[in-house]
Amino acid sequence: MAIKDGKVKHAGAEGAIFGAVTEIADPKDQLRPDNVAVHYGNVAVKLVVDGDAKAIKAGAAVFAAADGKAAATGTVQVGVAVRDGENGKILTILNNLPVAG
Repeated sequence: MAIKDGKVKHAGAEGAIFGAVTEIADPKDQLRPDNVAVHYGNVAVKLVVDGDAKAIKAGAAVFAAADGKAAATGTVQVGVAVRDGENGKILTILNNLPVAG
């Protein structure tokens, strides 16, 4: 995710990456928290993959993709896969976030 105009937004495949949203929020919904949970630094999080999650194997680099997703290739590395990707997601240890653009 990225921060633009003081608000959390989906990050793109290039540019600044702040961290990963791990819990959605909706202040109008009583069943959800008011604020999103954002993780950065060295932490393991599940990321939605743009493309085939099975193409990302344990130990492989994980990159930022469009619309706040992750990919097997790219220019901005966000972490390392903890295990093989499956079901459209990859468990990733985030590395060196935030990254300035």
